[in-house]
Amino acid sequence: MKQSFPTLYLFNNVFFPQTVIPLTVSDGISKEVLMECHEQNQHLLFYHPSLRPKRVGTVGRILLLEHNDDKSMTVLVQGISRVQLLTQEQHIPFPIFETEDYFDNDEAAAVLDDSVERLHEVLSSWLQRHITSTKERARFL
Repeated sequence: MKQSFPTLYLFNNVFFPQTVIPLTVSDGISKEVLMECHEQNQHLLFYHPSLRPKRVGTVGRILLLEHNDDKSMTVLVQGISRVQLLTQEQHIPFPIFETEDYFDNDEAAAVLDDSVERLHEVLSSWLQRHITSTKERARFL
């Protein structure tokens, strides 16, 4: 499904769905996009432009926003889903990108609605990489 989101570039953080991270921003454009999204209760896109050749980012929501004495802003954001950036719809005053849902592989998209099956898939994959004994893997499952 295609959607458009205001975008905040992250240069020093790794941000994934289902994670919560604190950010401190001091530049005007970042503060503007965060304030607007917070006031409108709108999701926003977090994206690292130079390290993502696939143009993949994470959509998140603001859980907490506070103004600091030094005129910076601290926000607590929670990742919701991964998206692939398609086209940039706006540049000023802050970027807005059209996106679509992104999955690492087709299997992840197929089992997205079945969380228990997805959890089993992730766990099995982890066991294959980290537990060498077949008996130990079977006992664990």
